[in-house]
Order: sequence, then structure tokens, then C-alpha cells
Amino acid sequence: MMKGISARRIFVRHPELKSKLWGGHLWNPSTYIETIGHISEDTVRKYIEDQKKK
Repeated sequence: MMKGISARRIFVRHPELKSKLWGGHLWNPSTYIETIGHISEDTVRKYIEDQKKK
């Protein structure tokens, strides 16, 4: 819900962004859910870096 609302508000204020982003989508469609307590900081960093490559 947060992603949808924030995307709509950003696109209302900056419609030019829609043509520059992931086929008109502000947020990456994938999700990753895990509690930080069960994975290392390196794993979180690697996941974030891998998202930048897609």
C-alpha cells in the first residue's frame, strides 16, 4: 500500500519520471522478506546491490 500511494504522489508531482523508470513503474516488483536477526548484514548488502543491477 505504501509503495502504491507514494508512487502515485510522486508521479502526480513529476509525471516526466514515468517515462524514465522501469517501464513506467517506480518500484521494483520483487520482494524480499526476512528478519534481520536471521541473516547477516553482508547478505542484506548483497541483496541491495543485486537489485541495482536488475
